[in-house]
Amino acid sequence: MRAVRRAADDLPTAELPGPLRPFVRWHPDRLLADRPRRVMARAIATDGRLRSALLAALDDQKDAGSPLERLLARHGDARTAALLTAWARFDDLAVLAADVADRIAAERQAAAEVAERSALADAEHQVRRLSGEVARLREERDALRRRVDAAMQASKRAERAAGRSDTAREEALARLVELEALLSDERRRGKRREVRLRDRIDAAQARARVDDRRAHEVAQRLEDLAEELLAALGGADAGAGAGAPSAHGDETADGVAEPPSPRVRRGIEPATPGRPCRLPGGVAGDTPDAVRALLQVPRLRLVIDGYNVTKDARGRPAAGLDDQRRWLIQLGAGVRARFGCRVTVVFDGTDPVHVPQPTPRGVLVLYSRGDQTADQRIVDIVADLAADACVLVVTSDRDLRASLTALDADVVTSGAFLVAVDG
Repeated sequence: MRAVRRAADDLPTAELPGPLRPFVRWHPDRLLADRPRRVMARAIATDGRLRSALLAALDDQKDAGSPLERLLARHGDARTAALLTAWARFDDLAVLAADVADRIAAERQAAAEVAERSALADAEHQVRRLSGEVARLREERDALRRRVDAAMQASKRAERAAGRSDTAREEALARLVELEALLSDERRRGKRREVRLRDRIDAAQARARVDDRRAHEVAQRLEDLAEELLAALGGADAGAGAGAPSAHGDETADGVAEPPSPRVRRGIEPATPGRPCRLPGGVAGDTPDAVRALLQVPRLRLVIDGYNVTKDARGRPAAGLDDQRRWLIQLGAGVRARFGCRVTVVFDGTDPVHVPQPTPRGVLVLYSRGDQTADQRIVDIVADLAADACVLVVTSDRDLRASLTALDADVVTSGAFLVAVDG
């Protein structure tokens, strides 16, 4: 049965007869039972391939060699050694021991060779790995060297550029110091020139004020002389005309005619001369009636703040400056003709250069000069008048009105004036 089992073991399971396949993994001792034996006998009788394999297995068993070899093949080293010891087969036991020792030595040598080959393979693998790592490190080293070389070259270029930049910066600083010194000198010279020019301007303005005052005095004197001349001529005509009324005014006891008195309009009585003048009863200040009462004061000096009047809503605010001046000068001439007062019109000279215009008789046109304003010029004119001279100023400027009130001048707004003379 063991021969049949060994023959069955040599055949693939798929090639075994079907009845034998359940017994493939059975122990040889269990195959000695009746049922397995009967099944194996029928299989040997009916299956030729199994019979051929069985005969080959029996032939191998016959050629197995000595009894010791058969014991070893059947039972293994440990059980064979136990059987030999029980049977007192010490010679065979010695042979077995020597054979086992040789096999152990051979196995150890084979294991050492395997271990050596494995270690050699591991070493070769490690060498290959380390070689790759060394190659990679060399490439990294070469790349780092190239980067260091590039960085060193860039550093050298930067040092050269920094050197040039330092030189340029030093040159720029030196130039800056030089320019600052030149600027300081120029500022000092400019300040000296400015002081000299201011001194010249102040002197010129003082001379201009003196000249204006003299011109004003001369104009007043000329007007006085003209009025005296007209009065004298009127007196002569009156004497020749056998007491006929003068065209310029009434004749006095000494034969000298007075200047024509202003006409009273709408029953408004003239104000009482003074500094300031006293309005008639029932007339409020800064009204058209107050303006008419003041304009009737004999020998009144009328001073007009030029652009303050022309830019009033009743003036000519939308017109050009030349047209504004021309309109106001003509208005002043009309006031002079109607009321007989002396008219002075003051314009601000800081405006664009004005075009000289013909001035009607009895109207004086003045302009401010330099840093002086028309308001300052008006204050100077009023301050230069005699303490008892009657003066009426037309302006709506609050600061100017306050300054003129402090000088006891009569002041009316531009709107009230325009209603009174143009209404």
